[in-house]
Amino acid sequence: MPITQKELPSLQCSITLLTDFEPASDAMDWDIGTHGLRISFHANGRRYGSTYLPDVAAEQGWTKEETLVSLMRKAGWSGHRADWKKVELKVVRYQGKRASLSYQEWRDWRNWLEATGRDLTSP
Repeated sequence: MPITQKELPSLQCSITLLTDFEPASDAMDWDIGTHGLRISFHANGRRYGSTYLPDVAAEQGWTKEETLVSLMRKAGWSGHRADWKKVELKVVRYQGKRASLSYQEWRDWRNWLEATGRDLTSP
């Protein structure tokens, strides 16, 4: 459904610039709230892969193991939860710089822009 006028004040937009990609020495070589993860693995003759941004595990309140199992599920893996350790995971960890803007902050910026007579379409 389209966003309604009533919902606008509660909206927030965020972007995360991903940085510092590096291979993890093992599946647990990362820190919740600091690192995002990109995993890849093979199981049953199929290749799987998925990623979570650095904030996801902390926002969800997950442990490292819960995060890894969730990432494997996100990739499409349907094995038993307890079997995740039997899968040879390739883990790349990374960090991110996040920026957010609320609707009100955006609205204030737009009002300022309009008051100064600036045009968004010109450089």
